[in-house]
Amino acid sequence: MLSTFKRAAIPAVRKHYRDAKDAFAICDLPGLAELADSVPKSNHNRRDCDPRRSWYGNKSYNDSVAQIRSGDLAGVAASDKLIDAIEIEAPMTHAWQVRHDVVGGVPNVAAYLAGHPLCMRRRERTTSEQAPLSIVVSLELSGGIAIEHMRKRGAAILALVRRLSNVRPVELFVCCSIGNRPGYVAAHTICRVDTAPLDLARAAHVLTCPSVTRGIGYASGGYLLNKHGLASGEWSGNWAYGDDSVYRRNAREILSSVVAPNADVLYITAAHSNDPAVTNPIQWLKDKIAEYGGLAEAA
Repeated sequence: MLSTFKRAAIPAVRKHYRDAKDAFAICDLPGLAELADSVPKSNHNRRDCDPRRSWYGNKSYNDSVAQIRSGDLAGVAASDKLIDAIEIEAPMTHAWQVRHDVVGGVPNVAAYLAGHPLCMRRRERTTSEQAPLSIVVSLELSGGIAIEHMRKRGAAILALVRRLSNVRPVELFVCCSIGNRPGYVAAHTICRVDTAPLDLARAAHVLTCPSVTRGIGYASGGYLLNKHGLASGEWSGNWAYGDDSVYRRNAREILSSVVAPNADVLYITAAHSNDPAVTNPIQWLKDKIAEYGGLAEAA
């Protein structure tokens, strides 16, 4: 499934750039592969995404598209290690719930006298009932972000999605936004990744492989800018609206307004040099799980 459209930028962006406009591609993983295939082969991000180039994670564009369809488990092991570590330091707790059963620690006298077979009460741990959570992840990378930095960050985010999925319904959206100047425009490629159950191999690929962002994401964004008449020629490497600070301040509102306007949203901003998901992933995971996973046990 793939949908593309254009609209005026949100009011917060138009305060800075009155005529700012956005182009969007909203898709699932098959739709993302379809979009990637439609990018002209002359596009420099598609052309340069090559196994010989570490900047793209040493993976070709076509191989990366194929793994969007089939998945790649290469990034899962690092996520497993983080999950093991966080389980030791901050085991996931669950709420207690009383269930009626044929055995248990406390009798239900009324049920017993009525001859009901489920006349005992027992307590068991259960996941707490919480509203669905939409996790929206910006994948953009400044040129100075190291490949290893990006892979570690992706592994931490994957570990967080896996842990939070244990205690509440989770939706995962991965997003890549780019822009151009003059014109103050932005193109946003937003892809929904299956989480019920989690499509682990494909989620690992899109979160941890630089070829998805620097190859497919950037190439698709440049294609969208041209398709919707917001730019012409090659993308010149600018952040959305040509302004890193404006984009970062407003990205949560921009992206969530399209994919999850009324949901509880955990937005994970574009990578930066002191990203806590890389510098201290265990603490970052503990903080996010406590905030969004409801670690406190019911009395």
